[in-house]
Amino acid sequence: MSKDNSFPLRALEMPSLSGKCNRIFDESISPYDRIRTMSDTEFEDLTAAWVLKVKNYANVCTVGGSKDAGRDIVAYYASPTDKIDIYQCKHCNKPLSPAIYCVEFGKLCYYTWKGTYRVPEKYYIVGSNGIGDSLRTLIEHPERINAYLTSNWDKYCRKKNKITSDGVKLDNDLKEYIQSFDFTIVDEVSPQTLIKEMESSKLYKYFFGGGLKTRPFVPKPANEMGENDSPSESAPPADFSDIYDRFRTM
Repeated sequence: MSKDNSFPLRALEMPSLSGKCNRIFDESISPYDRIRTMSDTEFEDLTAAWVLKVKNYANVCTVGGSKDAGRDIVAYYASPTDKIDIYQCKHCNKPLSPAIYCVEFGKLCYYTWKGTYRVPEKYYIVGSNGIGDSLRTLIEHPERINAYLTSNWDKYCRKKNKITSDGVKLDNDLKEYIQSFDFTIVDEVSPQTLIKEMESSKLYKYFFGGGLKTRPFVPKPANEMGENDSPSESAPPADFSDIYDRFRTM
């Protein structure tokens, strides 16, 4: 009796594509929903790619992390000792409010006061869901940010691990610095702006998908040939027998 050495074959499975690869082929999610489902790091990478595309800086660096001192992206006008712009990214499930963002204003003032980095020429807020009405009102009236920040310091900024691990007390020197700080440098980059200005970038498909262009429409050929049409592939082949006989006898 012969021994059966065969093995059962496992059913073949379709290979899975990574999430980023699927984006190139998937256009089912709107760009706005795509931004909202990105990780914090992906959102910072998208913002950095946008900065490099639309701005003319000498260098752009991502600093994001727990110790970024309130500056996710730093853009240098020329050398590291020259003017800078700061882009602070906030990936939230709702528009940014003053209560959510107050600690970021606190970091900007505290770390420039301490000399960790210079006061930027421009400070951009980049929110995955944009900014709410209350925060927009503050940005449109920057002189109000000074009073808002000092009056809410203990609530949003003083506690441990908010700005530093030990917390930051609002002493007279820091308070005077905040009261005189020029918040006209604060501006916003909306999700709509990010998406619109990234559409022409080669990196767009990696962040938002839809990398394959739609094939152009080709009309179905007519059943009958016109007078000016070329012969189709179904036409009988030309007779080259004379040429063949001539070369065969050479």
